[in-house]
Order: sequence, then structure tokens, then C-alpha cells
Amino acid sequence: MTNSHNTRSSTNTFSIPHAGQLHGLAGYFECHLYSNIGLSIHPENMHRVSPEMFSWFPIFFPFKQPIYLPGGSELEINIWRLTSKTKIWYEWCCEVYLPTSSTGNGVGESPQTPGFARSASASMSGSIAGGQPSPMMDAPFSPGYQQVGGGGEGRIKIAQSTLHNAGGQSSWVGL
Repeated sequence: MTNSHNTRSSTNTFSIPHAGQLHGLAGYFECHLYSNIGLSIHPENMHRVSPEMFSWFPIFFPFKQPIYLPGGSELEINIWRLTSKTKIWYEWCCEVYLPTSSTGNGVGESPQTPGFARSASASMSGSIAGGQPSPMMDAPFSPGYQQVGGGGEGRIKIAQSTLHNAGGQSSWVGL
């Protein structure tokens, strides 16, 4: 007998409209069962959906180091629920990307923030000395560059966390 039926994974991408720091992830549960019957531990809904429930609690997935999230970036969260013969645990990590698109002038712009020029520094703009675009800026296999669509859209990885709780080191990450 194994616990493999309890193994799950999820990858979620969030648009970050304003700059900030990420210290961890809060996890809540909510379900709609039938008609007006449900269960919720979400802070905004629990008083309305299941006001007397106290058997389930939120979970917090902390990051060892805060991750900076620039405005207009994308946060990709990966969470795994893993198992062995004797335990079930979670592992998590994140990656931060800046979306790009080809505008024909060598300067990428964020699709969510028109006019967001990546020219603040040579490393951000793909420029080489003299302000010229790097000849490798749009190379299809550039490290950290992922092609999203066929229209010259992509994203550049600018940060990532380590893998947290690898191998189930901790059994309690409750809030």
C-alpha cells in the first residue's frame, strides 16, 4: 500500500501590479457544497460561510529570503504535495518574470504596462556598450528567456527562490 494517491502539484501564475516583497504564501480552503452550504477558512468569507468552524486552519508557506517583485512582473508559484510510506509533506518555490514583447525598435515593453521601457540598465535592456541592442537579446534559446506566444512575446526570469522543505524536513508550517 502506498500514499501515491495523495500526491498533487500545482503551478499558478499571478500578475503583480505594484512592486513589493514576497515573504511567503498564505493558503486557505473554501468549497461550495450545495445551495447555501459551504466550508471556508478564507478570512473574508469564513464568518458568512461557516462561522462556527474551528477545526481547519490556514497554512503559511514561508520563504527563507524575501523575493522582490517589481511592478508589472509575473510571479509563478510551484507547490507539490508529496508522500512516502510514512508521511505527507509540501515543497514549494517561486520564480519571477518580466514579460516582454518585440516592438521592432529593439526595446521590449511589458504587455500589461504600455510604455514600460526596459532601458534602465544594460542588463535589463539587453543593450551593449553604446546603447545598441544585444545581438543575442531575442535568441530563441537564451537562458532565462521563455517564449510565450508566436507574436514575439516572452518573459525573462529575474528572480527565483530555493526549493523549500525539500524531502519533508519540516512537518509543520501552519499559520
